[in-house]
Amino acid sequence: MSSRPAQWRFLLALGAILLLALPAQALLFVHLSDTHLSASGAGTFGTRGQETLREFAAMLPVLKPAFVVVTGDIADAGDEASWQLFRAIMKDAPCPVYPVAGNHDWPPVATWQSVFGSHHLAVDHGDCTLIAISDNSGCAGERNWPEWGDYLEEQLKQAQARGQKQFLIAMHHPLLAMSSPGFDSMPGWAALGGEQARRVINLCAQYRVKALLAGHLHPIYDSYCSAGGVLSLAGPALGTSPTGPPGQFRLFSLEEGALGWTEAVPGKWPV
Repeated sequence: MSSRPAQWRFLLALGAILLLALPAQALLFVHLSDTHLSASGAGTFGTRGQETLREFAAMLPVLKPAFVVVTGDIADAGDEASWQLFRAIMKDAPCPVYPVAGNHDWPPVATWQSVFGSHHLAVDHGDCTLIAISDNSGCAGERNWPEWGDYLEEQLKQAQARGQKQFLIAMHHPLLAMSSPGFDSMPGWAALGGEQARRVINLCAQYRVKALLAGHLHPIYDSYCSAGGVLSLAGPALGTSPTGPPGQFRLFSLEEGALGWTEAVPGKWPV
């Protein structure tokens, strides 16, 4: 006898508990990063990325987030077929999905836009504005600086003028990351640096940005930038190698300036 009805009753009950546990005004959203899809199955990650992403997508009807933001390295080899695979897996998501490019997503901007529509975006959810930036990908050309810095500043200014109270920034590279010979040998690839970092930190301080969501590192690396008064949250990778640990995502809640989160493994209940 099939256990599927019992399983779905459990999932629906869990969804109801999640909704009841959250305050009525809380904004619930999901952060994904580094899915590293390979439509051909070639490369370090094989088909692990798409398998994990499918498990994650199956959880969304229960989690019911306001949105999902994906901070880059969607395709391991930066190919359009893998981007299209991402879209196909997420096409029935019950909420908006906002992807930006990472350093593995390198074809021209026009190709990225033909699949995803935009490589930067700013959207309001309640009194919170999410600004998602393709900060550093080859598809944007020389990290498209200072263009993306100008875009970020203008969107923060416009959101404040609209009366928005809370701000989140999402991009591939974290604002802060640990120092090590491996990272120092490629300045700027572990975290924002120099003029970019100074400008973003100053904007975070000016607009009281709650957090900068990123990925790139694969392990979790969370820190607090005292200069900007902002959390730099480098979340876990969803895509991992077949011999690596399970991929993870983060489930966030934001209410009146209070940001909380937890990690979860796709396909594993309860969250």
